[in-house]
Formats: sequence, structure tokens, C-alpha cells
Amino acid sequence: MKKKSMLLALSAVFMAMTWMQGAYAHRITAVADPAKRCNNRGIDLAKCDQKRKKALQRGCITEEEYNALVQFNSYPTCDPDESGLNQLDGWCPCGCLHPNTGLSVEVVGDEGFVTQALANEVVYNRFGYKMITLDESADIEAGKMDLSKQGIALSTVGPALRPIIQINAEDGRVIRMTQTHPVVLANGDIKEAKKLRPEDNLLDINGKEVSIKSLQSYKYDGPVVNLATESKNIEGHVIFANGFAVGDLTLEAWLANFEKSTELRK
Repeated sequence: MKKKSMLLALSAVFMAMTWMQGAYAHRITAVADPAKRCNNRGIDLAKCDQKRKKALQRGCITEEEYNALVQFNSYPTCDPDESGLNQLDGWCPCGCLHPNTGLSVEVVGDEGFVTQALANEVVYNRFGYKMITLDESADIEAGKMDLSKQGIALSTVGPALRPIIQINAEDGRVIRMTQTHPVVLANGDIKEAKKLRPEDNLLDINGKEVSIKSLQSYKYDGPVVNLATESKNIEGHVIFANGFAVGDLTLEAWLANFEKSTELRK
């Protein structure tokens, strides 16, 4: 994941989404409505799409707003007591990580000390943590794994109605996530979890390549969680789950309607 190639590819996605925000600035402006509280629940991706289509059919949103919600991987909420476009009450992200995943964080009030906290604890106490993320100055090719920290803008909790992916690393670590969650690889690719192959190498928080031992898909009836950092740059949306580089909710939304495997090399 070279610094230049990472910026080129992800910046292209970012610019496209920025254009989308400008095009739909009248209402749909981000992954989540800043005026709406979205951190109590999330929904399955299939139900997310159903809600978008139903909102369009009932006239709650325009076709352009529907397209924006698809790009942001979000769903609208509509007020049945209103009519027409006044029905739009807000929008929230579709909810994704297993709640027992360890996230690299800095505890607020304990600055300078990086630790791990369970994802479930982080999403329910997002103001108590700063996420450890990739820094703008990082150059993986040169072995320069610079890190930064970001506040948490929003968090979601919701059911996993589809099988989740379990990634078993050669060093014994395990990551569990939903099928579309982005994973940042050591060679510069970003792939959805369901697109990973045993020959792919994970990127460790220290810049080390770690081989994938095996991949599993299994039904999971519990909740999944996700979050988005406050970062204004691409790198700040690369977080670390059980020590491996993955995307946050914003990065997942940016990549949702682009190629399923995004190459970050020139």
C-alpha cells in the first residue's frame, strides 16, 4: 500500500463522493444525517435497500436522493404524519464488525497510550475513545507506518442477517466482519471481506505483512457494530481491528458502489 498509489485511488473515490455531496447538498449530505441520532441500531443491507426503495415509491425522497443514499450506503427514515418530500425525517448508515473485535484506540484522558477495546464497548461509549488510524504521512512501501488518532463521528449497532466472514491469520489472530466490510491489504488493495483469498496478505498496525491461513463464512445471529471517524482525509478512515488495517463505515460507504476490489497501486 504505497503512499502515492493509496492517495491516488482513494482520492478518486473521495472526489467522486464529494461531487455527489455537492449534487445532493439540498438534503442528503453525508453518510448520516448530522441532526439525527443513529447510534442505537442499524439494519441489514437487504432491508436497507428495501427501505430506500419504499421511501422513493411513497415520495419521501427524490430519485437523486435515492441514488445518493445508495452511494452513501445509508437508508432514509420517513415521517408518516407528513406528506410528499416533507416526510423525510433523516437518514442513517446501514450496519460491520463482530462486537468482540478488538479496536486500536486511545482512551480519552489517557493520551499517548494506545490500547485495544472491544468494538461493542467503543460504539456504546464513542466519546470516551479516539480511534487509532493511518496518518496522511504514512508510506507503507518505505516502511513508514505513521499513525494518527481521530474522534468518532457516529456509531451503529444492528443485526447480521447474512453469514459473516471469519479471517484466520497465520499468527493466530482472527477478525470477524460482515461480507462487505473493507479490508486493507499489505499489497495496496482494498477488498470486501467476501472477496478475500487465502493468498492475500493482511496489513498489521506495525506495517508487517501477515498471511491468511484460512477464511470461513458462517451464520451469526448476534449484532454487528460499525463506526465512522471524524477524519477529513482518506487515511483517517483506515482503522485497526485486532491489529489489522480495515476500513471504517465511511470508507465502506465510499467503496460500496465501486469495484468490489479496489487496487491502490498505479
